[in-house]
Amino acid sequence: MQKKKFFMPIVMAVMLVLTACSGGDKDKVDGAGKKPVKDGAASVVNPATDRGNEVVVGMSSDPQSWDPIDTFLLDWSTVATSVFEGLVERDLDLELKPGLAEEWEYLDEQTLQFKLRKGVEFHNGEPFNAEAVKFTFDRLLGEEGQQGPQYSNYTAIDSVEVNDEYTVTMILNTPDPVLLTKLAGYGAVIVPPTYVKENSDDHFNNNPVGTGPFKMTGYKRD
Repeated sequence: MQKKKFFMPIVMAVMLVLTACSGGDKDKVDGAGKKPVKDGAASVVNPATDRGNEVVVGMSSDPQSWDPIDTFLLDWSTVATSVFEGLVERDLDLELKPGLAEEWEYLDEQTLQFKLRKGVEFHNGEPFNAEAVKFTFDRLLGEEGQQGPQYSNYTAIDSVEVNDEYTVTMILNTPDPVLLTKLAGYGAVIVPPTYVKENSDDHFNNNPVGTGPFKMTGYKRD
């Protein structure tokens, strides 16, 4: 179901263009080429036009950074939840559901194992796998992540171990009964290791790459 288009006054004009991606079994764009628009000032382009797979979003504030570890802003989520994906997601009823992880299991109260989806790629063609998950959480929990507001949500995670190409295990330093809920949040979306390592933080801040159904192709501050 597509929400009605609407516009709201904006203090700072920040325009973004998102383009639909083909993503195998993770492609979330429906057969008409449309995707429900998240909260915020936005419009979905008519699929009958040449821009049928684009979403143009107007935002009331500038997130300053598209790096997932850097923000708690609602305006960030308006766009970035279509660009990035996490191991766990929420459905329309806000219930937890599989995301980039097909399934998960608590081996004990401080050991959480995930089986990952196969055949998923980041927008730059980089493969999604267990190493990408480990890199994401090593970065989030390391020195760089501690500089941002998302770090505090994930301090129960001591480490992430790679079991095989599509299996990871989180080792906790303390039980956290709401960890899965936190993993459905902004800070736990998965980022591409090679892309992040080969580019500067400033580049990633302004040119985000994820596995979501849309990729960011334009970001204009007025």
